[in-house]
Amino acid sequence: TAAVTVSLQNLVMDNGSEINRAGGGTANVTVNGTFTVNATGATVDECNFTVVGASSVNSLVTFDDGSASTKRFKSPVTINAAGSWISSALDGTALLAFENGILHNGTSFTAANMLFDINNQALDGTGSYTIADAATASLVTVTGITLTNNAIVDIIEDDNNALNGTGTWIQGVNRTLIYDGDAIVVNTFTSSASPNTVNYNDNGAQTVYAPVADFTYWDLIISTSGNKTMANRIDIAAIILYTVLMFGVIVHLLR
Repeated sequence: TAAVTVSLQNLVMDNGSEINRAGGGTANVTVNGTFTVNATGATVDECNFTVVGASSVNSLVTFDDGSASTKRFKSPVTINAAGSWISSALDGTALLAFENGILHNGTSFTAANMLFDINNQALDGTGSYTIADAATASLVTVTGITLTNNAIVDIIEDDNNALNGTGTWIQGVNRTLIYDGDAIVVNTFTSSASPNTVNYNDNGAQTVYAPVADFTYWDLIISTSGNKTMANRIDIAAIILYTVLMFGVIVHLLR
């Protein structure tokens, strides 16, 4: 089946509307202006979907795709107070790509297979980000740019190197990363902002990021059992809280 290409100026979706590929082949949808999701929500399914202008989510938007497609957002994405985002059903090589960050002030954000590239950007807002297991793909890839966490981000993946790439992840002030991956493998990870929290939260083995001696954490939490290892000693800038389950006893070490 031949590929189908659709080019739009501005796109408003509501009342449960859906974009989906009909039959076989490839569908390519480009929104050259803005993308808005309004009351009662919308779904974008099996297609390549590119938004050039700003995106504004005011209800539930769902990206549900098991095919090898890419949803790319070239301008900032804003999830407003009544908005929520679900894209955790992406699997295989399906991808969500962001070029100018996300502002999440909505009710929920659950995603998978996220790529951040092209421009330095941030995860902002009062809402929490849940980035959950999605079959075989990496959960968060930062490629060649700096991604700043200005929110609460929970990366849930207990097998793979869920935070990876050639770029840089920076923990913002008063921000939290809860991490279930077996190791953090971005090129550079910075966690010295005063204050911020990194919580290693997998029940199994994890490698605590420490590429050089005296690598700095502000608040470090190890909140589960399982072997936790590090390549070098670390420096805790403020208070250290290790919560380790050993023979049914919770042990807290504070400085």
